[in-house]
Amino acid sequence: MAPTLPGHHHPGEDRAEIGHDDLVAAALATLEAAGPDPLVLVGHSLGGAVISQVADRRPDRSLPLPWELWRGSFMQTADEAAAQAAFGRLVPVPSRTTFDPVRLPRLAGLDLPATFVCFRQDQTMPQGYWHPGMSGRLPGAAVVEIDGDHEAMLTAPGRLADALHQVAGFAEPAAAHRPEATADA
Repeated sequence: MAPTLPGHHHPGEDRAEIGHDDLVAAALATLEAAGPDPLVLVGHSLGGAVISQVADRRPDRSLPLPWELWRGSFMQTADEAAAQAAFGRLVPVPSRTTFDPVRLPRLAGLDLPATFVCFRQDQTMPQGYWHPGMSGRLPGAAVVEIDGDHEAMLTAPGRLADALHQVAGFAEPAAAHRPEATADA
C-alpha cells in the first residue's frame, strides 16, 4: 500500500495550511484501515519524517541495534563519519520481520531468472548464511560476489551498481556513466 499524503494529490491543490500533523494523521488513518497486522513503514524524502512521527506516536515492537554491533557487522568498511551519518538515520526494525518465516511456495515453479549478489565483507550473519544458505533458496540462481559489507549501497555504490548493471545484461559498467561511482574503487 502506498498512500498519497495530503498536498501531494495534484499540482493545483492548496498546500498553504498543510503541515506535519496533517501528513501524520493521514498516515495513521491508513495504518488503522490496514488492520491489526504489523506493517513495515517505508518513507522516501519527506516521507521519512512522516513515518518517524508515526512510529513515535504508534510504536511497534522493534529491534534497535547498538552502535558497536551495527558498526562492527553492518558497515565496518566505511570511515567513521560515514558510519555515524548512516547510523543516525536508522530506525529500529519491526521484530516480527526478523522472526517470521519467509514463505515462497510458488517461486520454484515460476521459472524466473534470479541472481543473488553476495558481499564478501558482510558480517551480519555467520559465514555461509547468505551464500549458500539464502542464495540456495533461489532455484538455479546465479551468484555474484563483490567486495562490500552489508551496507554496500552506501560503502561501495559503484561496485554494487556495476554488478547490478552486469547482471541486468548491459554491456558497459554503470560506473562509466556515473563519475561518483568510481570513488569507492
